[in-house]
Amino acid sequence: MESTMRLNISTEIYTRHPESLDEFPKEFKHLMSIKFLNHQELMSETPLEAWYEKGEWESNNLKSFDLADAVRLAIIYKFGGIYSDLDIILFNRKVLETKNKMAHQHIDPWHGHQINSNFLDFEPKHPFVWMMMEYFVDTYELNHHWGSTGPAVTTGALLKCLHNPEMIHKCQNIERLPKYIFQYIQTGTLRKTLNTLATHTTDLKEHMMKVSYGLHFSNSEIGHDKMHIGGLLHELMIENCPITLQKYENELFEIDI
Repeated sequence: MESTMRLNISTEIYTRHPESLDEFPKEFKHLMSIKFLNHQELMSETPLEAWYEKGEWESNNLKSFDLADAVRLAIIYKFGGIYSDLDIILFNRKVLETKNKMAHQHIDPWHGHQINSNFLDFEPKHPFVWMMMEYFVDTYELNHHWGSTGPAVTTGALLKCLHNPEMIHKCQNIERLPKYIFQYIQTGTLRKTLNTLATHTTDLKEHMMKVSYGLHFSNSEIGHDKMHIGGLLHELMIENCPITLQKYENELFEIDI
């Protein structure tokens, strides 16, 4: 959220996490709004309505993830705008220039290339977002594996749309961003690069800032395999989200480099 605010100071940001407001300085707080969601109202008049009311999802071991994935689709459909996971650091204003876009993520060893669900940017009432909600419901299974209601839905719905002549008009205007647009830090090569001293990677940093929109630093990484103070990632956080860095520096970074 902090990097998004610094990227576009005029953008109003909504969060489901009330505690977020306490950690930001005064110059940003007026941009943030806490939105307490009525899930039933939000999913009404969408393909998700019957799925939510039936309630079988509540017995699923991944129900919190399922609900979050459903909520993001309903919000994007009804209101439009950019959805971004909290662990994405945005640093390029190009992300704001166009609408109706998604991004490839890293290669999943089990499923190959997938379309990310942690960044979505659509106009209100976009027909492809409606199609994603339909695909979510049609393919939903209890006790499924992680990601089945996220990247599997965005990817599956897009493939279904592109391969069906009667549906293709719903996804023809969607921009599919290449995977380097959101660098995913869990991948080994990139992780090693981001641990390199920033002074040794000036050209790489300049290139990244030009061609990429941001970094996805998985929050599952917090407290594990710390990154290095003085590395490229550390410098990017100093520049784009210093308040967040101050809060989590001891958990994310170590001095040895």
